Amino acid sequence: MNVFHNVASGLKLRRVSKTDIARKVGQALEFVGLPGMEKRSPAQLSAGQQQRVTLARALVDGIHASRKVSGTEAA
Repeated sequence: MNVFHNVASGLKLRRVSKTDIARKVGQALEFVGLPGMEKRSPAQLSAGQQQRVTLARALVDGIHASRKVSGTEAA
């Protein structure tokens, strides 16, 4: 599993469109300072970079989840 698939795994389970997955993963990797690392294997990354991949996955999952429920809050 490469970095892209690792970060995208939660979105794929939620059946997010491929276009949205690509955009969100790209944005998350850029945010954590790993643009262009999508095709790398985790074994090719330093321990710090691996932690940033984990952070990117959490950000993508959290942002997607918060957008799903943001319209359901009571007034």
